[in-house]
Amino acid sequence: MMPAQPKELVVLVADADAETVLSALLQSRQASLGVRIACHDVVKPPKSNDAWVFRRAHEYLREVRRTYQRAIVVLDWHGSGGESKAAEELEGEVESRARASGWPEGAVAVVVIDPELEAWAWGRSDRAAQILGLPEQQLLDVLAGFGLSGDGKVGRPKEALEAVVARCLHQRPKSSRVHARMAREMGRLDDCQDRAFRKLVRVLREWFPAEES
Repeated sequence: MMPAQPKELVVLVADADAETVLSALLQSRQASLGVRIACHDVVKPPKSNDAWVFRRAHEYLREVRRTYQRAIVVLDWHGSGGESKAAEELEGEVESRARASGWPEGAVAVVVIDPELEAWAWGRSDRAAQILGLPEQQLLDVLAGFGLSGDGKVGRPKEALEAVVARCLHQRPKSSRVHARMAREMGRLDDCQDRAFRKLVRVLREWFPAEES
């Protein structure tokens, strides 16, 4: 029997919210991302969290090295246990450990989101308000309590999203449906200027361009 061909990509994530968002992006938004990936998996290991992924991603990747051609690791800076260092430094450490575990140079990319995944939700408050079904000013009023700056960044983005969901939408604060909807409907993905998101998009476009040159 011929051995199975490796799948194109595995995305290792730390929690269910990241699993929801990355799955929605790769299933529904490949055209917006400018990529074409035929076969991929988004994986959240049992009992994983950001600190687990930071410390042990290379162990998981070692186990699946022959199952996938490329890998992306996504985790939050906040809760990683490496908050004394910059997100870029943590990315380099995890990428180095992945290479030492047997992955080829350039086959693994690590994306550390500073401070956390929900930062991607607030890149455009007008679009976020439309998706959530709220007046934009109402949304901005809530975000102001969580460190909203003049450039639209929110200092505590996860707490902000939970507050919006609970206070304005009257849903469970950890509703994964909100994460999935925002990932599917956020509009032009190029409008999100978060550093980690831009790295994710850049890597995906380099590895899996929608149209071969």
